[in-house]
Amino acid sequence: MFLNFINHLTFTSSLLITFIFSLFLFSLIIFSWRFLNKKQIIKKYEATQRVHQGEIPRLGGLVIYFSFWFYLLINDEKSLANQVLFEILISIIPIFLLIVKEDLTYNTSIKIRLAAMFISCLIFFSICSINLSDIQLPIFHSALNSNYIFLVLFFSFCCVVNMNGNNLIDGVNGLLVMTNIFQLFALVYLTIISQDNSFKDLIFLFFLLQISFLIFNYPFGKIFMGDFGAYFNAFFLSSLIIEFISSHNSFSSMIAILVLFYPCYELLFSVIRKIKKNRNPFKPDSDHLHLRIFYILKRSNFSLKVSNSLVMPLLFIFWSSPFFLVISFYNSNMYIIFSIVFLIIIYNFIFNLLSRGNLNQ
Repeated sequence: MFLNFINHLTFTSSLLITFIFSLFLFSLIIFSWRFLNKKQIIKKYEATQRVHQGEIPRLGGLVIYFSFWFYLLINDEKSLANQVLFEILISIIPIFLLIVKEDLTYNTSIKIRLAAMFISCLIFFSICSINLSDIQLPIFHSALNSNYIFLVLFFSFCCVVNMNGNNLIDGVNGLLVMTNIFQLFALVYLTIISQDNSFKDLIFLFFLLQISFLIFNYPFGKIFMGDFGAYFNAFFLSSLIIEFISSHNSFSSMIAILVLFYPCYELLFSVIRKIKKNRNPFKPDSDHLHLRIFYILKRSNFSLKVSNSLVMPLLFIFWSSPFFLVISFYNSNMYIIFSIVFLIIIYNFIFNLLSRGNLNQ
């Protein structure tokens, strides 16, 4: 089936030029960042969840965002994919204007960021030409589907959860990008099943840009996505999945939750954990699953860089299994729900199995 998708791909000159353009921008930012850091112009990044040495640029998302605009500039084809891409790029401007500042100065409040995310989501659902699909969520099905405004708010909430969850896993080399690539693979599979090639070039372009980033991010961590990059990737994938499922009523909307499970559950689990401990749920800490694994590796006499790079492969069950579960159960809403419950149980089990307490000491 994947061969069928590949056969429909055309490695056009605009795709190739955009890929090369992104490689150039990544190289330019990394080189410039080193120069500015030597001149002591770069502000030091201080965060409880920091797991890397030196000052690393957090502007990978900026490269991907501008690369998409560059692609539209050199490819003016009137297609559904280009229209959807334009809608996504326009909708995320509020996040772009506010969050890039965070990646440079590290001082944007969580309330401002959340407001920007919801505004971007509402803009997208206002300008996109789709009829949102019904939500096959047990118990809440009738309430959510009774009013279009409820649907918009629910999908916006899901997008915001995914954006923040994506941001939590950035910083560990390769983890964010591999998660997003396998989410993309799940979407590719659904397009194959439905024989829908509308988004094939857009999907392929996103994949190429992720590979371009991965070249510099893993295993040596020369650049990170940053908050804007994490938000943009999540917003892009969430929007595309919602757009696709809404256009194909034969698929359960629960597929979207399964595909986006890992970053979403990472965030929800973190919020619940903090509330149970009477902590501020919006205040960052270092007690996440990937950071527990990192600190265990670090205490096992691995170097900081090696410890960082080993986390992503060790978490393969969470960033890869939703893809394989979608392949197996895409046509059964019940099994999709069981798959989500299964992943929740596995996540909680592994989190509690690892050593408790202050692991970074």
